[in-house]
Amino acid sequence: MHPSLFLAVAVPLIAAIRANAESHVIKFVNQCGYGSPVLMLDGKNVLIGDEYTSSGPFSGIGYLQTGGCNTNGENCTLLEMTLI
Repeated sequence: MHPSLFLAVAVPLIAAIRANAESHVIKFVNQCGYGSPVLMLDGKNVLIGDEYTSSGPFSGIGYLQTGGCNTNGENCTLLEMTLI
């Protein structure tokens, strides 16, 4: 096989494999002693416990629910994130 043909096939293939293997672990460490961490993705709380693993890109919001926050974190300090 010609070297340039090999590179033309191998480089995109390796990039595709690396993209498919992407993951993100989002962990909340609550040092306040009260409240429950919330991680919203598409309007749903996806956090069970204090850690969430995304098997690809992630875009959502996180906040500490202390009782005064609305569903999407209104009235609270929140973190909006996009992980790619």
